[in-house]
Amino acid sequence: ADIVIDAEDGSTLFIRETVDESYTYRGYPVVRLKGFILHFHRGSLPGDRERVVAALVGLPPASSPTSPATPATTPMPATSTTSTTSVMPASPASPASPATRASGADAPAGFGQPGTAEPVPAAGGAFELARGERGVVMLLYDLRFVADGDELLASERGRLDSIAEALKRLPDSAFLVEGHTADLGKPAGQYELSERRARRIVDELVARGIPENRFVYRGLGADRPVAPNDTEANRARNRRVEITILD
Repeated sequence: ADIVIDAEDGSTLFIRETVDESYTYRGYPVVRLKGFILHFHRGSLPGDRERVVAALVGLPPASSPTSPATPATTPMPATSTTSTTSVMPASPASPASPATRASGADAPAGFGQPGTAEPVPAAGGAFELARGERGVVMLLYDLRFVADGDELLASERGRLDSIAEALKRLPDSAFLVEGHTADLGKPAGQYELSERRARRIVDELVARGIPENRFVYRGLGADRPVAPNDTEANRARNRRVEITILD
């Protein structure tokens, strides 16, 4: 296990527990679970979210005399020391609880939790931003993948370039990449597809110059919708990838 502490006050931020287990059942194949578990601590100090938002949208730091007092962005709808690893949930995640709209000095105008306010696009519409429990979240809606696969269409290259450029402005941050699907098909297939797509986004960003050991990823299937699954437009909204800049 790796214990990550705050360099200034020594408080525990999180513990990363590596897992590699194999289970053998009579008459069945061996089941191997390999990955890690992140234990976040309530006592952790939140990061400077205004600074993170300003960096993502390309604004000067808030401390700069020429910078605006508060960046105007959007709603935006979670590390590791070795290699990128899939976060394997022990059980299906429960649906997200109803979110309240963000307010206060730490939030730009319109800055709320996923699905709670009209989004304000950033980087020419490449992504939207929202408040998450673990940090600022970059929402990637309607990414174009090959049907039922993890291969991105060529038309998405420019969008991935913009996303990578934004993340490079946060050289000391770690990122949690989470894949989500619409509620179609069997849950097992949803989890598998959403994880493959999250991994694909990590690979694309690593190829654009972001170190691999700054990423963790997982697939959440259709467990956390931000819209009803009743229309194709709403299903496209649920079919997304979220990148959390970890506090």
